[in-house]
Amino acid sequence: MTQLRCKPPSFQLELMQHDKVMRESFQKLSDWLCKDLLVLIDDAREIIASEDSPPTLLRTCACDPSVFVRAAVRSSGVLCVNAQANTEANSRVLGIVVAKSSPTVCTVILSGESGDIFAGLLVNSDYFLSPTIAGGVQTAAPTTSGHVVAPVGRSISANNLDVSIELRMQRA
Repeated sequence: MTQLRCKPPSFQLELMQHDKVMRESFQKLSDWLCKDLLVLIDDAREIIASEDSPPTLLRTCACDPSVFVRAAVRSSGVLCVNAQANTEANSRVLGIVVAKSSPTVCTVILSGESGDIFAGLLVNSDYFLSPTIAGGVQTAAPTTSGHVVAPVGRSISANNLDVSIELRMQRA
């Protein structure tokens, strides 16, 4: 006995094609989102530890020319750019720039002591991302509605910040 096979209705073919496009789109989005995570995992191999201080995690990345040493930076997906606490998207701090080997390449500390790159920090004070100065840090947490409270670390001397990027909170 011969078994007959029916051709799926056209709407089923369209759904199957749509599913393929959705799977491909999801895969591209997943790859894009995981890219920074994979870079961070690779950078974890660059942990530098000593007996006197906790581990320090550094990352070298391409950066916008406006980025400066001591700047709090975020990832734009392509470059490190100055972070700012004026919006939730701008306040996603990656770390603090500790060196620039060229105008468009910087070394960012993700966690640990910054070294003596600052001047005039208030010792034992908490520091937050500034809502008014791109890349800036300040001792006062932002209080304006819409601004974001983004802790970046605590000063351990007038020149050294113990970088500790914490959860952010947007002001209502």
